[in-house]
Amino acid sequence: MKLLIAIILLISQTFLFAQTKVKTLNLKECISIAQNKSKQAEIVKRNNKSRKLYNDALKAEYYPSLMLQGSLPGYYREINRVPQPDGTSLYRSYSNMNADASLNVIQKIPFFGSTFNISSSISRTEIPGDKRSSTWRTSPIYVGYSQPLFKYNDMYWNLKTSEIQHEADDSRFIEDMESIALEASSKFFELYMAYMNLKNAELNVAINDSLYLLSNGRYNVGKIAENDLLQSELALTNSKNNLSDAKLNYSRNVDELKEYLNLQDYDDFTVVPPTVIPVFEVNLEKAMESALQYSSKFNDYRVREIRAESNLASIESQYSFNATISAAYGFNQSANKLPDAYNKLLDQKRFDIGFSIPLFMWGKGSSEIEAALHQKEIT
Repeated sequence: MKLLIAIILLISQTFLFAQTKVKTLNLKECISIAQNKSKQAEIVKRNNKSRKLYNDALKAEYYPSLMLQGSLPGYYREINRVPQPDGTSLYRSYSNMNADASLNVIQKIPFFGSTFNISSSISRTEIPGDKRSSTWRTSPIYVGYSQPLFKYNDMYWNLKTSEIQHEADDSRFIEDMESIALEASSKFFELYMAYMNLKNAELNVAINDSLYLLSNGRYNVGKIAENDLLQSELALTNSKNNLSDAKLNYSRNVDELKEYLNLQDYDDFTVVPPTVIPVFEVNLEKAMESALQYSSKFNDYRVREIRAESNLASIESQYSFNATISAAYGFNQSANKLPDAYNKLLDQKRFDIGFSIPLFMWGKGSSEIEAALHQKEIT
């Protein structure tokens, strides 16, 4: 019977051992897995991708853009007031159907803050009813240019900020990946220390167990006092308690490393510590130069400085003279039939100057400008 139980226990232990998956892990492999497969690395990579896409979107804003706009045929009907020569008014029912489409090419010029556009449009208006009629209106080409004067140039400041922000994002990605490597290394060595503590605890239990057996034998023959036997028994109990704590600490470190590396398929690790520790010298001047060139924090400071300057320029522009010159030239025509709307095109011209001059703001402008100036100096 005892033999049968022993065989069953042996088979069970062999089966459990076969089901246990143990991964041998060295420091270099641990860092590589952390930087490629961990959840933290996935978050860092997605954040970096998001920042790059956002910067790409900002830069793409200053490339030529092509846009098609329009409206599908819409029906309108209402009663309008029509003044008469004798001063009276008549109310007439009016209805029509409108549809239009336009193709626009827009180019922003960041250095000047100006906008250049070319468009082509067509529209159709139909009046339903007994006297049904339709009118086509075309503008085959229409070229426009808008130039702000003494105005806040948001395009220039946004582009300047995005260039430095791009450098900061690259630096931040490298720093985040190195932080993952540092955290993985810390967990690797914590597990190794927990493993060594577990082996030491097992060894202490074996030693104290042998000492207790020896002390018990000597006590039985009267060579030691009962107090010495109890001290030996206490040492054995303490070593067993330490072993339980070591097992719990080792299990916790295994779970933490397994969770951090996203290796849920493994039950345990065999950690192999590095045998050679590289030694290198750090040059102070080189370290400072690299920090100023590559540190994301320094680039963040530069971005904050530019934004403070941009904010000051924006507020100064709001409370000072500024103007906008707009000019456009093109051709247009209208006719009852579509082909005729492209014949004998007429000139279409526009030129205007808009300006803004703050006269009296009860000190609001000077206060906001002074506040922005102080904020810039603080930054």
